[in-house]
Amino acid sequence: MPISSGSFVTQQRLLALGPSPQRNELSAALEGELSKWQVNPKHATSIVKALAEHRLLCIAKQVLCLMLGCRVDIGVFHSSAIISACKAAGQWQLALNMLSDMPGMSVIPNAISYNAAMSACSRGGQWQLTLSLLATMPDTRVMPTVISYSTAISACKKGSQWQLPLSLLGNMHDTRAMPDTIIYSAAISACEKGGQWQMALSLLNTLLDMSMMPDTICCSAVISACEKGCQWQLALCLLSDMPSMMLMPDTICYSAVTSACKNGGQWQPALGLLSTMHHMRVMPDMVCYSAVTSACKAAGEWQLILNVLSSMSGRHVAPNEISYNAAMSACSKGGQWQLVLNLLNSMADVRVLPSVISFSTAISACEKGGRWQLALNMLSSMPDMRTMPDTICYSAAISACEKGCQWPLALSLLSIMPDINLLPDTICYSAFMSACEKGGQWELALSFLSTMPDMRVMPDTICYSAVISACEKGGQWQMALSLLSIMPDMSVMPDTIYYSTAISACVKGGQWQLALSLLSIMPDISLLPDTICFNAAISACEKGGQWQVSLSLLSTYQDLQMMPDMVCYSAVMSACENAGQWQLALRFLSTMHDTKLMPDSICYNAAMRACDKGGKWQLALSFLRMSCLSTFSNEVSYNCYNSVIGACEKGGQRQVAVSLLGEQAMAALHLLGDVHQQELD
Repeated sequence: MPISSGSFVTQQRLLALGPSPQRNELSAALEGELSKWQVNPKHATSIVKALAEHRLLCIAKQVLCLMLGCRVDIGVFHSSAIISACKAAGQWQLALNMLSDMPGMSVIPNAISYNAAMSACSRGGQWQLTLSLLATMPDTRVMPTVISYSTAISACKKGSQWQLPLSLLGNMHDTRAMPDTIIYSAAISACEKGGQWQMALSLLNTLLDMSMMPDTICCSAVISACEKGCQWQLALCLLSDMPSMMLMPDTICYSAVTSACKNGGQWQPALGLLSTMHHMRVMPDMVCYSAVTSACKAAGEWQLILNVLSSMSGRHVAPNEISYNAAMSACSKGGQWQLVLNLLNSMADVRVLPSVISFSTAISACEKGGRWQLALNMLSSMPDMRTMPDTICYSAAISACEKGCQWPLALSLLSIMPDINLLPDTICYSAFMSACEKGGQWELALSFLSTMPDMRVMPDTICYSAVISACEKGGQWQMALSLLSIMPDMSVMPDTIYYSTAISACVKGGQWQLALSLLSIMPDISLLPDTICFNAAISACEKGGQWQVSLSLLSTYQDLQMMPDMVCYSAVMSACENAGQWQLALRFLSTMHDTKLMPDSICYNAAMRACDKGGKWQLALSFLRMSCLSTFSNEVSYNCYNSVIGACEKGGQRQVAVSLLGEQAMAALHLLGDVHQQELD
């Protein structure tokens, strides 16, 4: 109804009163209007509505009270106008109060009143109250309309209540209210938010069976449901079926499908969708590009990500931090640390501020590329870029120092973390302990391992592995065995690698019995000894003079259908040779040829020593010639000469021995030349 000039003046007077006028001020402002409203109450609607739209809801309600006192008939349209304004203002509580006050004003709420109150509650996230209002409508002889059900279903969607919309759809049929496309779209959206892709697809099929045409919003909701359910094939099918439903997919639909392909690890379809969008003249948004770059990142396709990144500017889409981080991560995985640094530096050119993730990715790339100096420079430059390093940045920098064998720097980084309110995590400690292992600092590694529980950080398998390996390299077999024994008490179960390291520690400590004991208990804890374990145990027996046990282990090795390698044969041959079993040593050398395993210099040296002890100078000489024809170093060949010369002397072959001495001198010269060249390199 058009507002009269008199009503407009009255409206302005009411608005000028402010949010909390006195009753007498309201009466004065309405003087002359109340009498007109007694004749035609609908004239009051425009003023009440204007007050409500200006969010002066309390004043609007007071005006109704004055109208009631002056015996002006209050209609449902007055109250409904206020309730609708409450919805727009987000005042669901006032909307409910107004609805409950209507009977006291002799006004019976109608469907419009209820729908407005329900919509206000829905916008306020009060899905329970929305459903309660829907349930009370029949009690007041108000039949819910399609709008009523649509509002209730939308409220359930916002509250992530996917089951209730399905129940409401069933109730609609009982009340003879026919659901429309909007209601089905709301129900499908509720299923999508609840992760119920099967139900969303079923509702779409029901919609089609009822000869109702879905809209783009409906299809995009089903596609999004398929995306969340990791059903990328279905998402692609729905996208391709949309033209047959007279629907053109929009950016939201394409974004959902590309995200589905990303979640399914399907970078090729995701990339193809970008091309399809270009042909269909649909502008990809940042969600599309981010999904494609993330899919390519997971597949390690760093070249493709760089192409996508460069094409974004051509389509007037500015790459954001997520796009750059995905490209940097892919390049890092592909070992392209230079490209990672280039991307990081180029972010400033497009006014994208690098985040902590950007820097941590760059530091990790430098770590993988063995560029520990660059990693440290990157870490130190972060405060200048107004970005504070986090634990991940420090763990990557410590790992870079570990790979560069810079244990003092790794120690420095780990030590300063608490000073900047960063607590080292398990990854930081394990990287540092690995650095200690490479640097031969077993005491330091052991010290930090013992302090981890005090820092509320529990050591993991990598920590124990690094410290046990450090003890093994440091000849601390007792400590290695002690750590192995306490691991189960720390809820860390040792695997085959731990046992092989502990057995190797026993080898260096001359503890062949302990090495055998460790090997024997592995099956009892459901661990199958591997080649490294057997080789270490055989080497322990060889050093302990236990040639019979070495042969027994070799037999067990073969019974387990494991193929002995070069290390295994050289250890067994050395054991036999040390025990004077030169025939056995030579037999194993022959076995290696039969298994097409080319003996190395250690095996030949053991065979030559065996020939020396057995007085077989001809065999020793032939083995020497065979070793010289192989690609062994001059140093090993030089050592082999001693055994052969000794065998020739014992066999009375002085001339041969003298000739070999000359050859040995030449081998020594070659050795010196190699050493000098290595120093120059």
